[in-house]
Amino acid sequence: MADELFGECFLDYKDMDDVQLAATLQRLPPGEYEKPTRSGKLEPLIFRKVAPVFTWLDLVEDPRGLRSIYGADNPPSLEKILLHEVVLKCDGPSVVLRFDLPEFPTSAPIKWRDRGFSVVQIGLTMIGVKDLSLTGWNHHGWASMELASRDDLVMLEVLWGSARVQVQADAAAVTSISAYAGDLSLK
Repeated sequence: MADELFGECFLDYKDMDDVQLAATLQRLPPGEYEKPTRSGKLEPLIFRKVAPVFTWLDLVEDPRGLRSIYGADNPPSLEKILLHEVVLKCDGPSVVLRFDLPEFPTSAPIKWRDRGFSVVQIGLTMIGVKDLSLTGWNHHGWASMELASRDDLVMLEVLWGSARVQVQADAAAVTSISAYAGDLSLK
């Protein structure tokens, strides 16, 4: 009844009553739809699938902590992070990355501001690791990180100078959030 073609669903509803139309609309592929104005019941109704805006926080388990600090609509950037460590753990198996985020939140917790903290550090754990690749080496400088989803796996890639870390895992989770007084300038 509904054919998805190039991101659009075409629905010919001229022979449907309101109950049949409502039931059909519920069976459309998941997503949000724009409904253009229709001039009459004899024209096909066209729904354009609106791609939801995803951020890297949509790919981690329970992102409430970071969203409460940075705001729901303003996730911290993963460009220019300061990577401190990559830890491989056999339990899980998991990979833990500990890094500083490039910007301090404008709505930081009061206790962080009162203590003069200026840098947020998080631990990101890749859980149920399926594949891991580490090439090159770097021990100084900014890194950039990207999270994506493919085939029910969370994909992580970190580029750090000539080094590259790639992880495929069942899930990703922010497992620690802390702050300290410091700056992100490279020494």
